[in-house]
Amino acid sequence: MSNDPEQEYFSDGLTEDIITELSRFPDILTISRNTSFGLKGVAADARELGQKLGVRFCLEGGVRKPVLVSSRSKADTVTLKFQ
Repeated sequence: MSNDPEQEYFSDGLTEDIITELSRFPDILTISRNTSFGLKGVAADARELGQKLGVRFCLEGGVRKPVLVSSRSKADTVTLKFQ
């Protein structure tokens, strides 16, 4: 988002909340906060990271335009809208 530490704090908190909420669904495999945050700032393709982590989808992007990326297929990429 920016180099502002307050914005980074907000972003990290939002990311942690999303991970926590997704992990409540037993059919959704989520990667731990520590693993996710360990990849923070790494310039890599979401599909490649997903394959290395053994997950089917990666959530990437920002608060305004999140994208669900398939680790298996380029055809399975979805831009999400939240209300």
